[in-house]
Amino acid sequence: MKKAFLIGLMFVWFVPSIKASDNTFEETFEGMFDSEELFYDSSVAMDPPPPVPLDGGLTALILAGSAAGYRYYRKKRA
Repeated sequence: MKKAFLIGLMFVWFVPSIKASDNTFEETFEGMFDSEELFYDSSVAMDPPPPVPLDGGLTALILAGSAAGYRYYRKKRA
């Protein structure tokens, strides 16, 4: 009996809230794809990008690729 009462109470409480939020999808994505006009001031000089150092991971990748390529080259040559 308690379960039936709780289920009925939940049904009475949730159904009006579901009907009230009928436009949830439209409200969520309202204005999502509106674009703003970008402002570009050509009188401002742009700074050059900072130099990017090669980190250890990229260096290791280059060395490993070079070693693999050299081994492949030696196999084909011999």
